[in-house]
Amino acid sequence: MAPAEVLGNAFGLEIEASFAIPVLGPPCSPTSRRARCEARSARELEERWPDEGSASAVERRYPDGRLFLSVRSHPDAGFRIWAPHHGRHLVSPDGTAIQSALPRRNTLGWQRLFFAQTLPLAAALQGLEVLHASAVVLHGRAVAFTAPSGTGKSTLAAHLVAAGASFLTDDVLALEQRNGVVEAHSGPARISLSPAELRAMNPRGRALLGGRAGTADGKILLEPVVAAGARPLALLYRVTRSPRYAGPAFRAHVPARPLAILASAFLPYLQTPGRLRNQLAICDRIVSTVQTFDFDVPASVPADEAAELVLAHSASALS
Repeated sequence: MAPAEVLGNAFGLEIEASFAIPVLGPPCSPTSRRARCEARSARELEERWPDEGSASAVERRYPDGRLFLSVRSHPDAGFRIWAPHHGRHLVSPDGTAIQSALPRRNTLGWQRLFFAQTLPLAAALQGLEVLHASAVVLHGRAVAFTAPSGTGKSTLAAHLVAAGASFLTDDVLALEQRNGVVEAHSGPARISLSPAELRAMNPRGRALLGGRAGTADGKILLEPVVAAGARPLALLYRVTRSPRYAGPAFRAHVPARPLAILASAFLPYLQTPGRLRNQLAICDRIVSTVQTFDFDVPASVPADEAAELVLAHSASALS
């Protein structure tokens, strides 16, 4: 087995691994949070997992009944994450150790499972709060977007990067409270975009989104340059798409809407007392220090136009 080495960071964790993990951000300032990843065979992982005493945390299936994703929890062993043909992982109860059995083929598949489930879970177990959100950096500060799946938060973030914003993360946003400030951590250098949206961009915008890693579920996976380190979270937009025609509208959350923030929590199955305390503390600090808005966008407004509206609104809000 190859010796473990520090490969980079993602979601506020320094990643040490005995196998190659692409598109991590560069190692940054020293952090007390580290995840050590070791390669194992699928048989070794199953032998190490005590099925007795474990419980199902998540089970998702395709319409035909085939298993899509299984997450099981055990009070002593931690969590077992498995998606057929995408790999399986054991995550220790404190999130510091990850054992992974990766498929020999389907490289993009195991990366998607690792970045979408395994590393975010390790981050949450180590005290970070994770939201279902995408984020960019504008004027040196993090600007994040929450939205129901399929609304287009990744597409909005991609168009903002194409317009000159710095990429921070796609789909999963790791937050922590430090010195009274909510800091947003970078994720892996990976964002998905439909071929039509990519074609609609000018050559300069496409170049800013980085090279192509492949395709998945009809989307193109791109590798933009990631803004290094954590950035203070300044703006949080809740994006909605209306099928009826109306002008785009930004509405400040006055009074604040903490439930809207809590509803955006990623990994809802993780409900340990420590996680719940951290959620409430982060939510309270966001309400106190971060400007939050609804951004209602008619379905008829293209994503690039929505991005231009966000650029103008955020410039005013951050001035």
